Amino acid sequence: MTNIQELEGMLVKAHKSGNQKHAKVLHDEIMRIESFEANAAQTTGQPEVHDPVGDGNFQGGFMGSVVQGGRDVIDSGAQMLSHAMPEGVTNQMNKWNNQLADSTGLVGRIPEGGIDEKIRQDEATFQQARADAGRSGIDAGRIVGNVGATLPLVSAKALQLGAKGVGLAGNVLRGGGQGVITGGAQPVLEGDFGEGKLDQLKTGAMFGAGGGAAAPLVSRIISPKSSPEAQLLLKEGVKPTAGQLLGGFLGRAEDKMMSMPIVGDAIRHGRIKAQEEFNRAGYKRALKGMDVDVDDIPLGKAGIGQIKKILSTEYDDLLGKMTFKTDTKFFDEMDAIRKESAKLGGREDKSFNSLLDELYTRGKSNTLSGKDYKKIEAKLYDKAKSFKGSTDPYQKDLGKILEDTIETFKGSMRRHNPDQAVRYDQVNKNFANYVRLSGATKSTASQAEGFTPSQLAMGVKGADKSVRKDDFSGNRALMSDLSDAGVNTLNSKIPDSGTASRLLLGGGTLAGGTQMAATAPYIPYIAAAAGIGSAPYVLGGRQLAAALLAKRPKGAKEFAREISKTVPVIGASSGIALN
Repeated sequence: MTNIQELEGMLVKAHKSGNQKHAKVLHDEIMRIESFEANAAQTTGQPEVHDPVGDGNFQGGFMGSVVQGGRDVIDSGAQMLSHAMPEGVTNQMNKWNNQLADSTGLVGRIPEGGIDEKIRQDEATFQQARADAGRSGIDAGRIVGNVGATLPLVSAKALQLGAKGVGLAGNVLRGGGQGVITGGAQPVLEGDFGEGKLDQLKTGAMFGAGGGAAAPLVSRIISPKSSPEAQLLLKEGVKPTAGQLLGGFLGRAEDKMMSMPIVGDAIRHGRIKAQEEFNRAGYKRALKGMDVDVDDIPLGKAGIGQIKKILSTEYDDLLGKMTFKTDTKFFDEMDAIRKESAKLGGREDKSFNSLLDELYTRGKSNTLSGKDYKKIEAKLYDKAKSFKGSTDPYQKDLGKILEDTIETFKGSMRRHNPDQAVRYDQVNKNFANYVRLSGATKSTASQAEGFTPSQLAMGVKGADKSVRKDDFSGNRALMSDLSDAGVNTLNSKIPDSGTASRLLLGGGTLAGGTQMAATAPYIPYIAAAAGIGSAPYVLGGRQLAAALLAKRPKGAKEFAREISKTVPVIGASSGIALN
């Protein structure tokens, strides 16, 4: 005995083949069986249960919609071909098709009215199947099928590269082109073919262009892109807020959100913490290789003073284990420096030679303790600093010569203390970093306030000893990578603590007593929403965002790029479906 599922399947086939007589017989039989089952259910007191998706109504289900969406592209091609050919040719092809259908049953018959009518009949059958399955509204499955079938058409290299490198305008242009193709790949289901197709092309172009504009945002959500500067900060232990990391539209949106109650305070808190971490990233460079927890060092001038004390103690301990000796290389280098000094002439050359005679005796192999060497180095540093700060160009040159002298002394110290040379170089580099931090802190407004990236940049510039500050200008100066990353990613100033949320929730005068009274019933809901919005900035939210950006899933970038290509097609298909 044939069951109702088999009959429904036969009914669908009859509709597709255009055999309306057979279809009517099948429909009547199905209605008879369903009426019988309904009466039986009433007799037994059990409700009628009918699951068209589960009992064989594939066409009415989601996957049936996906298949229909893919078929739309084929139907559209056939429809456009039929309208492009002369009427006589179209009629003859329809005649041959029907002969093949009658003799083999391999293809469906084309009714009177041609391809247009066949598409309308199939659409009616499909919509009835959806209704029988209890499905209505936007057909997501059909859109999926449309997109899947259309993508090969819109993935042409020419279309993808035609607007490459021209920013938003290029994305809009490319998306509009994809939308036109998507519109062309939809069959016209009613009305005049020419008018209907033109409307589809216009709708596809409009929604495709909108999708093209949105594609970069979708791509960045899937695979966020942060700048090299932001990546450097993450490696240094600085965790900027999401807006600071991503910049662009998201950065501007975060800036505006800072005026919001609760959320604004959370963002402000996150940015303050990032500033603190930035300061301690500088501390780490000044204390590299040393067993010191920088989190225990306070911000501001007190912290810089503590770093200086730590470095001085380390240097004294190191020098206690080292001995300074002169050698042939030392004297050769000093002879070359004396020749440079002689070019200055006058009192500058005299001052230089007097200082050297005071520090060591030429031609004699001098041996000094680390403690005595430190006195010489300190005096050279003091004199170099004094002359470098002069407005007299000759004295400035003398300051540079004294700096060369210091390096010559250091070189001899390294050669004669190989076991301590690495530690010696590290302490000297740490001290150089400290000098830049000290310069940054000099301009802070408060004793307890840390430095900003801009202030660190000024400290780096001030310590640059190259001619015309070329190292600073060329991003080669010590610690300039950190300062530049901070300037380009973080705030130009330390954010204040903010008061918006306290005004909102404290029952104060945010907008007057009357407005506060009117707002009061909604405060719990506002607070809850604001709390959710604050999550990325507190309680590990910054850490999570940093971790996601630092270690994105493998293939995320490629996946985001491919998904972004589909956004215009999805937009165009959805727009046409809703039109």
